[in-house]
Amino acid sequence: MTKTLNIQEIFDIWITKWRACDPRWEAEVQKYLAQLKKEYDLLSPEEKSVYNPEHLEHPYHDSTIYYGKPETQVARLIVGIDVEGPEFLLVHELNKNPEKAIDLVVWHHPEWSALLWIAKLQKGIAPAIWLKAWVPINVCEKVEFPRVWEVAQRFSPMNHSRALSFPKMLDIPYMWIHTPADNCCQAYFEEIVEKNEKKLECLQDIIDLLMKEPEMQEAARLWCGPQIWNGEKSSRCWKIAVTGITWGTEGSKDIYAEYAAAGVGTILEMHMSAEHLKEAKKHRLNVIMTDHMASDSLWMNLIFDEVEKQWVEVLAFSGFTRYSRNR
Repeated sequence: MTKTLNIQEIFDIWITKWRACDPRWEAEVQKYLAQLKKEYDLLSPEEKSVYNPEHLEHPYHDSTIYYGKPETQVARLIVGIDVEGPEFLLVHELNKNPEKAIDLVVWHHPEWSALLWIAKLQKGIAPAIWLKAWVPINVCEKVEFPRVWEVAQRFSPMNHSRALSFPKMLDIPYMWIHTPADNCCQAYFEEIVEKNEKKLECLQDIIDLLMKEPEMQEAARLWCGPQIWNGEKSSRCWKIAVTGITWGTEGSKDIYAEYAAAGVGTILEMHMSAEHLKEAKKHRLNVIMTDHMASDSLWMNLIFDEVEKQWVEVLAFSGFTRYSRNR
């Protein structure tokens, strides 16, 4: 197989091509990067020495090439949703056979400082999503900003570098791709809902629409496909909002009251805590759960289709189910 892409080129495909899926306006993204630069310029030399300068280059700080030379050519890569020590040991074993060798590991859910930056990304992306449902931006910001600190606190005590010694010690190049993939699926779900809006009269219609995707069919076979978490199959949709897909974790539960006030009848999410579900039920919102792993696989597939077009072989493990839409 011809090697036509290196690690940096693969990373750049996701950062640049899928930036068009960012729910924020491009002007907002540029404003965000400019503000980061201002903050960086005010740092002391000691603070700058521990600052990741890559954060000034693109707006997705939970996505990065963690280990490996950017110019390394890639003929075969493997993708997982969560990659830890056992997965790296498996890749190490595969690499002993030249015919099965893996040039790059791609991991979806971030660790290390990439995880801690999710809170900062959430501050800008969540209000942009809610604004699409006609919740005023000033309300969106006031609802979400307190949640940002909650998320930062929740992630702070975690063992962020638990698995990170493995790729270095085993000399396995790898990277994270998180928010660009999540943004891709947010845009994809919004597009199919909008295209089929007139046909989506009840919740079962949405389930049927989601079940057209092979990732959802695979999840259903495991009894964890798209599900109605609040409402009945015959419950009418009314206005549908795709939310809780990108920005890494649940936003503020207070948004459900604002959704109801804005006329939203049904929300689509990929993960929701019991506390968030209770709040959504309180405001009589229909809730459809798209399934976390199936949703992650769907949008990772969409972006890996672009890489596959360059004759890079894409393998799957650790929760990721590969379905190519190039065939």
